[in-house]
Amino acid sequence: MVASISATLILGSVALENERTWAYVDRLVNHIEYFLDKDYGVFDKYKFEGSQSLEQDRLILNLGDVMLDDRQLIVSLGIDYSNFDLEKHGFNKKEFKPDIPLITIGDMSFPGQGGAIKQRNVRGEDKKEVLYIVDLTSIDTDGDGLGDTDFELLDKLEKNKDYNMKIKFKDFDIGESKTEAGRWLSKEFGTWEFSTTINSSNISNDMKIIEINKVIDISEGNTTRILKIDDVRISPVSGKIKMEKI
Repeated sequence: MVASISATLILGSVALENERTWAYVDRLVNHIEYFLDKDYGVFDKYKFEGSQSLEQDRLILNLGDVMLDDRQLIVSLGIDYSNFDLEKHGFNKKEFKPDIPLITIGDMSFPGQGGAIKQRNVRGEDKKEVLYIVDLTSIDTDGDGLGDTDFELLDKLEKNKDYNMKIKFKDFDIGESKTEAGRWLSKEFGTWEFSTTINSSNISNDMKIIEINKVIDISEGNTTRILKIDDVRISPVSGKIKMEKI
């Protein structure tokens, strides 16, 4: 049996109507570079227009930057709950944020993906800024809502082709279970769907792929594992080692 493994390292600390509205949303959400401890604007050529705002029950979500990377999507989101009744809806202030979103690119759906979430509270305000790093490593090919086929994103997307992307948030974190330590809970609260257009040309052109094709033994105590290292993929944003456990 062969298991596919991908090791990832983020390089760093780890319908709007007019331009005035875009500028307003832009001020509400920090840019991706802020979260990754990079100089402002360094990733501009890889980012796509976010700058959208949705509101429900006086809760506001502001989409900031959207950036495609190798095997993942990076999104910044602003949350304004100044006039939202957290307690009424069963949320607590500390943990409140949307969970990993569902991503659709063209007719390709990426359900049930893992990833990472990094958040910060805006000092003195009932607002948060959140960075999502969403894995895009498998797609749903039979429509059952589950990822069933491994997918190399940048290898599969056509260069110089624009794709419509949907970013849909549905579940919100409500904190750790009081009866089962280590289990984190979430609940559905509406459907928040943002749309934008992406193109993989810039990030694909700046990718470096180093072919390795080596088999190595790794010993730990009395256990020996055999790994086949296929390649190392380095983008301007991240570095990944593609391996198979033999």
